[in-house]
Amino acid sequence: MRLRPAGVPAPSHLEAPMDGKALSLLRPLRFAPPRLRMLGSVVALASVAACDSPSSPDDQNSSLEVKITSDAGPASLLDVTGILEARVIDDRLILDVSFGGGCAEHDFVALAPPDFSDGVPVELPVFLRHDAHGDPCEALLQRQLEFDLSSVRQLWLATFGVPGELGLRIVAATGHEVLVAYDLR
Repeated sequence: MRLRPAGVPAPSHLEAPMDGKALSLLRPLRFAPPRLRMLGSVVALASVAACDSPSSPDDQNSSLEVKITSDAGPASLLDVTGILEARVIDDRLILDVSFGGGCAEHDFVALAPPDFSDGVPVELPVFLRHDAHGDPCEALLQRQLEFDLSSVRQLWLATFGVPGELGLRIVAATGHEVLVAYDLR
């Protein structure tokens, strides 16, 4: 270990700006052995970096719209999402989802094709697209998403002309599917 003479500053490339939070985490390490100080410093700085993440599950994607597009399909799915619960209340699809992350903003989009399935009940697949933007963190997060179903109602009325009942087949990137009833009467 090399020591610098008193009054000689460290080279600038070794100095990193620290805020008050990081310094307060490092203070208890002043009297620890050098290897423990170094390990503690790394852990403290990693903790601070993780805490300053831009992602806040409560304020993103709270009210969205189901987009009707011919691009809807399994190929439009990106990052892994688990569907914990799905329900329709009035003209809103409410999904409780889980996913990994915690260090970046996550975006969710619901895409549906412009064609209904043949069968009884009539079904419409809704592909839940999740973009984690390369988030490297692995915390298990949960979020409630709410999608406006007005576009699905308009598509139904334009196709069939009368009220009815529709099965929404929600599809996630894991291949997990959930069928939920949507009463259009």
